[in-house]
Amino acid sequence: MFWMMNGRNRRGMGGGLFLLPCLMFGGFFGIYAILAVINVAGTVIGAVFSGLAAAFSGVMSGIGSVLSGVGEGIGSIGGLVIGTVIGLVLYYVIRSRRNAREEE
Repeated sequence: MFWMMNGRNRRGMGGGLFLLPCLMFGGFFGIYAILAVINVAGTVIGAVFSGLAAAFSGVMSGIGSVLSGVGEGIGSIGGLVIGTVIGLVLYYVIRSRRNAREEE
């Protein structure tokens, strides 16, 4: 019983009061580290989406250029077709007149 009364077995409050600020500081540091990781992940994800958007924009621009070129090609093909038809009509008209003169 003597060992219970000599005071060596008593616990003081100093350790408990020191533990609370350490836990708070550690918790704040942990939150800061988690937020930093989320920030880096957000930056990487944002960069990936920006790259995909730039690639998609380039592809759509290329498709637009191709379709624009096809439209211009159709216009020139239409002109070629009309010119060929006019040329054939003139050829047959001139040939029919020549054949009519030869028969006379």
